[in-house]
Amino acid sequence: MNEHSRRSRGLLTRARAVAIGTAAAVVIAPTALLSSALADDVVVAGDAAAHGHGLFVEGLGLDVAGAARSIASSATAPGPTTDDLDATVLEGLVDVNLGTVSLPLITPTEGGDGLLYLGDLGTISSRSAAPSSTEAVASSGLINEDGSLNVDTAAGGDFEPAQLDVTRLLGQVIGAEAVEELVNGASLEIGALGARAAKDGPTVTSEYAVSDLELNVDSPLVAALTTDVDTAVGATLQPLVDLLGTGGAVETAVGDVVETIDALPLVSAELDAVSIDTQSVVDSVRTELLSEPLSNAEGSVSVNLADGTITVDLAQLVLDAAGVEDLNELPANTEVLSGPVVNAVLDGVTDALVGPGADSLVSKVVDVVTDGVYDAELDVAIDVTAPLGVTAPVSINGTLGGFLGEAGAAEPTVDVSGLELLGIDLGGILTPVTTALTGLVGDLGAPLEPAVDEVLADVQPTVTTALEPLVTELLDDALEPLLEQVVDARINAQPTAAPFSGTGDLGAGSFTVRALSISVLPEIADVDIELGSASVRALDEVDADADADAVDAVDADAVDADATDATDATDATDATDATDATDATDATDATDATDATDATDATDATDATDATDATDATDATDATDATDATDATDATDATDATDATDATDATDATDATDATDATDATDATDATDATDAGATDATDATDADATDATDAGADADVSADADATDADATDAGADADDALGADALENDVDSTDALDGAGGNGVDGTGTLAATGSTSSLLSVAGAIILVALGVTAMVLSRRRGKA
Repeated sequence: MNEHSRRSRGLLTRARAVAIGTAAAVVIAPTALLSSALADDVVVAGDAAAHGHGLFVEGLGLDVAGAARSIASSATAPGPTTDDLDATVLEGLVDVNLGTVSLPLITPTEGGDGLLYLGDLGTISSRSAAPSSTEAVASSGLINEDGSLNVDTAAGGDFEPAQLDVTRLLGQVIGAEAVEELVNGASLEIGALGARAAKDGPTVTSEYAVSDLELNVDSPLVAALTTDVDTAVGATLQPLVDLLGTGGAVETAVGDVVETIDALPLVSAELDAVSIDTQSVVDSVRTELLSEPLSNAEGSVSVNLADGTITVDLAQLVLDAAGVEDLNELPANTEVLSGPVVNAVLDGVTDALVGPGADSLVSKVVDVVTDGVYDAELDVAIDVTAPLGVTAPVSINGTLGGFLGEAGAAEPTVDVSGLELLGIDLGGILTPVTTALTGLVGDLGAPLEPAVDEVLADVQPTVTTALEPLVTELLDDALEPLLEQVVDARINAQPTAAPFSGTGDLGAGSFTVRALSISVLPEIADVDIELGSASVRALDEVDADADADAVDAVDADAVDADATDATDATDATDATDATDATDATDATDATDATDATDATDATDATDATDATDATDATDATDATDATDATDATDATDATDATDATDATDATDATDATDATDATDATDATDATDATDAGATDATDATDADATDATDAGADADVSADADATDADATDAGADADDALGADALENDVDSTDALDGAGGNGVDGTGTLAATGSTSSLLSVAGAIILVALGVTAMVLSRRRGKA
């Protein structure tokens, strides 16, 4: 589900069904600088990661330096890393296709040709850190050096908000005619903002801040409302005007007075003018309406008739709908333009224009007309012609309140000074004229009072009736579709929370919070703009021992397996070579002995050789058994042959370099035997007495036979052990490999133990081989001495 899925409308009179748009945004921009991702999804290696993004536009990514984008990873770059927004980099960098309109993303001037004017949000930045596999923290927006939020900067009054200008998008939603007549401009004003997220082990914390959010609408209809009000007020005052017309009560009363004066001797009288200044009332209404904006009773919506703008305090309306007092205490994914808020906007505009509130248009008109009508002046001017044709004006002047005797109102005045200035002694003329005019003052109050009452009773319904169709058209054909289809926004946006319950920007297991998430043309282009995003991901806890054991086991298996295989192969070859070399030496010695003796001695030598051969055969068999055991071990598994429990195992006997060293010792002895002089030296050193040598040879033979027997028994035991334990050992390859590899190469402590365990076995076998070799040598020397 898109983070800006359509809002749910309440069962309100202005609710409309809204289809969900599916069109995707098309981007025209330098592709080398843009990401093709449809969300701010970031793949970061490591157990812990943090990502801050001050400004992100879906489909654009803005993954460039200067976009207030920072990333940290516990594995590669723990940070903290920071990045400041550089608006000059982004200006002109990308254009966004929004339906039929293509706009630059950033405009450097307010009201310029672009979607977003940053204002003081141009100083936003981001900070990310992931110091360990269980810690991650990220923040973006207006932040301090340590990453904490710093939106209090907007409280000083000098903060210039950002503007999301959707003016050029209106035609796609409300149509060209409505743009021309009803709404021709709209923008979302965004105050200071920021967001921060942190994860410490299993604990995730987040905070966000949005200082202000306001909707500004330009309306030609609103700008023209004063003219409509003028007409309505004029219509309301018409009963007063009618008093002056032919047959009107005032016109009749004044006419009667003129006739009375005209009937006096020596003078004539003629009505010059009679008027009620209703235009002053109309002008007063206009002045009042234009002097300051209108507003609804709550003050959340204001309408400025002077410039035709409507300003909506969206922050206040959101708070009212959510039932909280602080804009930074809203629940996750709070819709700015939810159904209740949209209806509150529409109701607010209605109340500001035709509602009963003290600051509404109608209420102000009633107030101005009420005061104005009593202050409206009624003037009566009569020309009196004296003898000799001299004309002098006389008049009555006063406010309607004065004529009606309203408290505080000045009484009307009668002016006959014109007659006095003539310097003519009119005798009885001046007094009757004055008396007639004074009487008229009292007479005019009678027709004026019902007329004024009618005006006051009709002003509110007359103005309301005149404005309601205009307001309805404005709301239904422009404002409501604007609010529902041009912009959608969420405060404290969290993609992992309901109703989305998705994943954060760092993938599975991550958490993301955004100060403000906006969708532009959600049913046509659905381009998301994210401001102040912070994402974190980290392990809840780390099992250090388990991780270390796993790594060591893998490494040990890989190394030990190779080392054991190589060692076993070498050991098997060395053991075979040692056996072959011993056999070859023994055969040569036997031949030399046979050649050196006579037939009898040859027979004896042959017998001795036979005995030796028997011994050699036994040795060869033993060596072969050892080799076979090694081969069998290699065939089953290189590991099985190195079972630590078989101290006398044939493979252990031939394992490592000790076996080769033992063979080398035997080879050295045989080589000495092959040289007569060397043999003589050896004999002399041993004993000059041939009998002693023979005895020594006999003793050696006995030792050799005993050793050979022991070796055979050992081999037999080893074979039996191998046969019985092969299958069991086969299932424990890894542990055996680790021991064998360590024993052969001295890799670690375990290997040291394995090597130590096999040393006694190797020494036993090596000792047996040496004793056999010494016995053969002594026998040969003894025979040579006997022959000599």
